[in-house]
Amino acid sequence: MNKRESKKDKVILFPGLEKRLLEKGLDYLKQKKYRDAIQFLEQALEHDPENGDVFVGLVLANYEAGNTHQAKELVAEMLRSGLGDYIQAIDMYLMILVQLNEYSEVVTTIEALLEEREIPADKHEHFITMLEFGRRMLNGETEMEPRRVLKRNLKRMSLIFLTIRAPMTR
Repeated sequence: MNKRESKKDKVILFPGLEKRLLEKGLDYLKQKKYRDAIQFLEQALEHDPENGDVFVGLVLANYEAGNTHQAKELVAEMLRSGLGDYIQAIDMYLMILVQLNEYSEVVTTIEALLEEREIPADKHEHFITMLEFGRRMLNGETEMEPRRVLKRNLKRMSLIFLTIRAPMTR
């Protein structure tokens, strides 16, 4: 290999590229341009694979784009790797499971959290409500109000994340 070929293969990253990709992805997420958000956030993830904010953005963008299974895989990876805020990740995971009608996993996950005493006091009632809802759905009840509340909570979480992260990324 000559000198010219070796130079061609080198990639030089611009300082702060990861941050700019994250900012751009979050901007697109705010604008509800989910496909564009996913594109930039995936690039950010390639450069910074342990950034919890990138993962949260990707989870939300995929969820909003209708890629619910991909969102589930991403948030599961966050939980396995210990990335981001644990309770926020669990909350997203559970709400995605509800969307996918995976109530058995909802119940199992919350029961494990209760057993391990992993739920903060201010979230205890929320998780108990989700547990009861999961059990009712497993028993064949079709009450839709808790599902609407959970979907609204995921939207609210998305807005809160974008509001909190926006000043930090600028």
